[in-house]
Amino acid sequence: MRHIFLIFIILLLKLSVFAEDFYIENFYVNIEVMPDGSLEITEKISVNFTTAKRGIIRTIPIQYHISYLPDSLKSLRAEPTSSCFIKIYDLSVENFTFETTENYGNLEIKIGSSNKLVEGKQHYILHYKVSGVVNPFEMYDEINWNIIGNEWNVPINKVNFEIKLNKSLNLKNTDIQLVTGLKGQQNHDANFELKPSKIIGESTKLLNPNEGISIALKFKKKYLEATYKIEKIKSSIFINNNGSCNYADSIEVNFNNYQNGFIYEIPRFVTDENGKKHEIFLKFNTQKSKYKVIVKEKGDFFQFHIGSPNKEPMLSGKQVFELKYQTWGNIFLQNKTPYFAWIFFTESAKYQIFNTQFVVASNIKLNFESLKNRNDFSTNFSFSKNKIEYNSFNTNKLEYFILKLTENTIGNLPDSEIIKSATNYYIGNINVNINIKNDRNVHLCKKIELNFFENYNVFEDFPFVYTLYKTIYKDDYHDFASKTFRTERFGFFNNVYKPYYSNVEFTPNTHVNNFTSEQQYTWYSELENQNNTNIQIEYDVFDITSDTDSGSIIHIPILTSSSEPVKEFLCTFELPQNIDYKSITCYITFNDSLSKTIPFIVEKNKVIIKQNLINAVQTPFAIAIRFPQSVFTNTSLSSEIKLFLLNNASFLIPFFVLILLLTIWFLIGKDLKNIIIVQYQAPENITPSEAGLLWDNKLHKRDLIALFYYWAAKNYISIIENESEEISFKLLQYLPSTSKNYEKTIFKSIFKTKKIGEIVTLKQFKGNFDKIMQKSFNQMINYAKVNNFYTPGTYGFGQILKIASIFIFASAVFAFLSEFRFNQLSVSLLITAGIVFLFGKIMPKRAHFGNKIFQHLIGFAEFIEKAEKERLQTLLAQNANYFYETIAYAVIMGKAETWSNKFSSLTIDKPDWYVSNIQKFNATVFTQNMLKTMQTIDKTLNFKPASSSNRSKWASSSKLSWSSGSSFRSSGSFRSGSGFGGGGGSSW
Repeated sequence: MRHIFLIFIILLLKLSVFAEDFYIENFYVNIEVMPDGSLEITEKISVNFTTAKRGIIRTIPIQYHISYLPDSLKSLRAEPTSSCFIKIYDLSVENFTFETTENYGNLEIKIGSSNKLVEGKQHYILHYKVSGVVNPFEMYDEINWNIIGNEWNVPINKVNFEIKLNKSLNLKNTDIQLVTGLKGQQNHDANFELKPSKIIGESTKLLNPNEGISIALKFKKKYLEATYKIEKIKSSIFINNNGSCNYADSIEVNFNNYQNGFIYEIPRFVTDENGKKHEIFLKFNTQKSKYKVIVKEKGDFFQFHIGSPNKEPMLSGKQVFELKYQTWGNIFLQNKTPYFAWIFFTESAKYQIFNTQFVVASNIKLNFESLKNRNDFSTNFSFSKNKIEYNSFNTNKLEYFILKLTENTIGNLPDSEIIKSATNYYIGNINVNINIKNDRNVHLCKKIELNFFENYNVFEDFPFVYTLYKTIYKDDYHDFASKTFRTERFGFFNNVYKPYYSNVEFTPNTHVNNFTSEQQYTWYSELENQNNTNIQIEYDVFDITSDTDSGSIIHIPILTSSSEPVKEFLCTFELPQNIDYKSITCYITFNDSLSKTIPFIVEKNKVIIKQNLINAVQTPFAIAIRFPQSVFTNTSLSSEIKLFLLNNASFLIPFFVLILLLTIWFLIGKDLKNIIIVQYQAPENITPSEAGLLWDNKLHKRDLIALFYYWAAKNYISIIENESEEISFKLLQYLPSTSKNYEKTIFKSIFKTKKIGEIVTLKQFKGNFDKIMQKSFNQMINYAKVNNFYTPGTYGFGQILKIASIFIFASAVFAFLSEFRFNQLSVSLLITAGIVFLFGKIMPKRAHFGNKIFQHLIGFAEFIEKAEKERLQTLLAQNANYFYETIAYAVIMGKAETWSNKFSSLTIDKPDWYVSNIQKFNATVFTQNMLKTMQTIDKTLNFKPASSSNRSKWASSSKLSWSSGSSFRSSGSFRSGSGFGGGGGSSW
């Protein structure tokens, strides 16, 4: 029984092999570790093709996502981007042609010829070199390599590998981890033999699809060459009088092979002569760097992880990097005397910096005599006007020095909390003066002192739009809503209020950007070392007052976009008259949240608010004051009108559209006044289709379908309805030559043999009849143009207006969905869409001939409504087919039921051209069947073919996750699929 089961398993395996077109009999990998940490790899892949193919595609990842491991498990390699790259080069394949492409982070090696098929056993030998695979740690270096990869979707019978070291190394078994299995597993279906300069290993069982082998090797420090050396650093430092320092570092790096980048470190702390520690704050904009840079904090240092700016992510040979940044905190006060302290080249010195230079300069006087150096290298310093230069060779130590600056040369240093929370600048102080006048006008003057960390533009929204809130201000003692809010001053269906601004002025270094409904102004610093910038904004604004039951409120946004900290804030409200301070309440609002009361002082008619240290998490912010409404004694009518128009501007759209279309319609589209004269007959030589177009200026499908009964009444065809309600048409006689083209188009498409007596079922001409109807429709419209049914241009213009109304309506829906509520724009567009559609219907002006026919039709419609039995009997006596010749016209006017009811009490014979199983026949029953038949014709012929779409599936190549130095520190952390290399392959 066991043997039978084993044979069954083997057969299943063989079937799966044939399903994959090939399997791998043996996979041999030879890896030689070079002194510089690069690898020279030979792969020998013995393949057995079960189906003729051109060759194989070997895929090796070259881009790896960096896992977010704890710092204790991460290597010391540079991580300038969120991905890590390796470099594969000097690639060759023995005895086969090949081509390479990079796709989704993988190197694809396509081996074989498109003109030649291979079958059976084939041997592929690949040679290539790899750089960038060393993970450096404090005490050792590590190489992780995925030997064959976890993306071979075929079984592999046997794997052998050999790793050669560049020199003898006393490795231990604990220095090697070897795992197998699917990605993430930790199986041990392979073993290895350890020798002084060689590791030999093999798999111990067949590897199923997507199972791989990965190995990790730990090397003693200095066994492999350092991945890079920082050979020279030149640092230029400029001391600013606001307490910041601008740095420009030139760093020369020598990469021993292809690498992702390097790490450059500067200190996070300096200590003064008393041993007190001062924290340094780094300001560096990675987006403005021409290199790929990520800044990290690690212990007492800032780390710059610097990489290539090019599309090719790897670096090699000698490279020079220019790095600019700014620091705060290394200038500090000691007994009110400013000092500058710095540590040079810190941890970077462990890479043996051969040449170091720095220059310290400032536009303030430097006290050279106070220079102290902890390592006593003062002989390396040279001095000139406001400049200190330092040169050193073969530096391998940290170098620390402290410089006493001249008193009163550094301004008031900002609080460390401000610098810590700031990103690109901080605001030294804001001084706002708000003059409230008795006519509801407000004059505002805002002065702002900016301290930039670098050249930077600050975009600030000018408060041209105020959002309306149900609750304006709230605190522990007051909770009041704007129940008597001045809504008459706001726009209809509008959730914002736009005040009326005038006399807006900005300082020269402020640029104003104009937008459709809002404006922005920009603060910017122009000079390289200009850190302080003062700007001023001044304007008048009418009625930003909110009236409530408990008083009037003026709400002033101070900062609308900035998220940077403010050191000091002073606001003064000037009221038009002296007010009891007990009737005044002041508020401050942060980030549009509910407000809280703040203290203030009153000096005559001035209310003064002062705040210190407004943190970045609290800005933007606004100030508000509540005071009695009695301060307002008059208002400006012209300003009121301008304010109303400003807040209801959207409603000008339908107003102007109405005026424009009304003028156009009056000039070219207004019909002549119709006089109703009762008509007993339908218009002569006018088909129901033409009558239907003129009746409502639109050609309906029913107007064309009504032709079937029009022709039947003239004995051109007969209509047959059998017991199963199937509809057929019988040709009785040909249409006369005087018939219109649109009639002939439909008629000929039904009776294709043109033989008298031919019977055609409705289903027989179902196929392309929608195209026939469209052709007839176009011919009917063209016939109307040629025969001057309408004044030239008015009908087409009306159709354009109808189409335009659909687009305007869609825009209104979009405006509604943008806020999920009716707003002024959506309501305005809805009104506009209605106006445009209405004029689209009434714009077509009937010409003389068309108007004559239309007057006849309304006269006949009048008769249908008011016809008396005696008159109808007389008409039937004159013409027995009177009802059948007119019913089609009643249908197109929507009066079929009314017309048939008029004949319900009259005796009319069943027409010869109508064959049906109706037992009790009268006009009402006939009309009901007629309408039902027309609906059946419409439903049967007016079909749309089912749409189909080709759905294509795609999947990007998978990218291996690399655990940034998945190390031996964490026991059992190394898993199958970890490390570099790997990938997989397929046939082609």
